[in-house]
Amino acid sequence: MQRSRKTVKIKDIAAELGVSNSLVSKVISGNLGTTKVRPELQEKILKRAKELDFRPNPLSSALKRGRFGAIGLLIHPIGVPGSELLDRLLMGVTKELNNHGLRLWLQFFEDDQGFFDFCNQEIYRSVDGLIVAGVPHRETYSLIENLNKDGLPVVTSFRRHSVPGVANITYSDKLQGKLATQHLIQKGCQRPAFLCTDDPEDQREVGYREAMAEAKLSVDQGLLVSTEKFPQMHIFSFMAGRAMAEKMVTSGLKFDGIIAQSDQQAIGAINYLREQGIKVPEQVRVIGVDDSPMCTASTIPLSSVSPEMATIGHELIKNLVGYIDGKKPESIDITPKLIERESTR
Repeated sequence: MQRSRKTVKIKDIAAELGVSNSLVSKVISGNLGTTKVRPELQEKILKRAKELDFRPNPLSSALKRGRFGAIGLLIHPIGVPGSELLDRLLMGVTKELNNHGLRLWLQFFEDDQGFFDFCNQEIYRSVDGLIVAGVPHRETYSLIENLNKDGLPVVTSFRRHSVPGVANITYSDKLQGKLATQHLIQKGCQRPAFLCTDDPEDQREVGYREAMAEAKLSVDQGLLVSTEKFPQMHIFSFMAGRAMAEKMVTSGLKFDGIIAQSDQQAIGAINYLREQGIKVPEQVRVIGVDDSPMCTASTIPLSSVSPEMATIGHELIKNLVGYIDGKKPESIDITPKLIERESTR
């Protein structure tokens, strides 16, 4: 059985060396100020602290600096059920928080009022910095901007939109669409279809069009497939993907690939194609986005483009902690990662 590590305290080092607790604390922290200490004694304290593997208590240190030792995360969850986008973001956040010895103050919200309820004066007495992530709410932007201007370090993670003066760390959905399309083209597809969301600002569609143009392949309107059968909140579902695939097949559209907007959409499309005797990937190659667990649970393992949410969580904390310590953060677009499986091989 592994024995637990004994916690070494400042008073232990002080007692052993016959000096005061405050002197050991000042030497280890490097904050001697006007305190005089012999170089040989300073070296002795530092050496003994290293030998004993002394680790400062991060919460205690934070409080002494006038901090709370906590980071706030306000999030409107993204992704369809089963995508695990939120789970992976939180994994990246908590892992990096542990590296800094910090706690997480977590709140979920679904509308503007929910956000305003949490962002009151109490937040200044609860956290050292704030992350706002997930589905963007334009009505909250002015408050986020003011929180940041008033001295509470804030970073965001919103797709496409950003708050003036606030660093935004997210993934490039345009590159997601482009990578997925390039992958199908490299596999020999000449007429890959794109499943639309009817969003006029859809950056994945922009990426699709760019990849097609660079490959000198034409995009006729038939390859941009949408469905009016489902409301927007269900557009990423299995049934939406199935309905789009049915629309393509029954209309006689010629296509040799499908770029879906979620893994659920892609699997719904695959299921319909197989029922019609259309072979995947031999006749039609299919790729999704999110790289959710269902990719490997599908009857045909699904290729997908991961947004790398754990990396985003890591970068959010890393940059916010740097901001709290005086380093101005910059906006970052994390590069998505293409995962190839049987559906495109």
